[in-house]
Amino acid sequence: MLQHRAHHPRRARDHVDPELRAEARHQRGRVVFTSSVAAVCEEAATRRDYDETSWNNAAVAAVASKGSTAGPITIYLASKTLAERAACELVAAHKAKLAWDLVAINPPWIFGVRCRSLPLHPMVLNLCRLAPHTAVSQPRVDD
Repeated sequence: MLQHRAHHPRRARDHVDPELRAEARHQRGRVVFTSSVAAVCEEAATRRDYDETSWNNAAVAAVASKGSTAGPITIYLASKTLAERAACELVAAHKAKLAWDLVAINPPWIFGVRCRSLPLHPMVLNLCRLAPHTAVSQPRVDD
């Protein structure tokens, strides 16, 4: 299973190509690309449905125009979008040569055992771990 390794948009995209090229040498039926809902969802004033053509273009455009001043969350969102898009483009470009297909899953949160043991100090938690930690460790405003 491929997973995103860097939150810098260009590095995230650059990790995808060699990993998928390595997969192309093996006979497999399906490669599952674990991405994030951040790759496909944009803020919208009204409800909308998302599909295989949906991308978070707003985050990519913000990082392209503002660079690092776009902020860490926007950079993370753009990195997810660019990494998943690069995977889809690579597979589309080499589809005739591949013995497998690519499926992306876009979970909004990933819960479970951490890959490595980290202290639960908020300064070392990434965004996906900080939000649940804050939700259970901070007193509610109305308490």
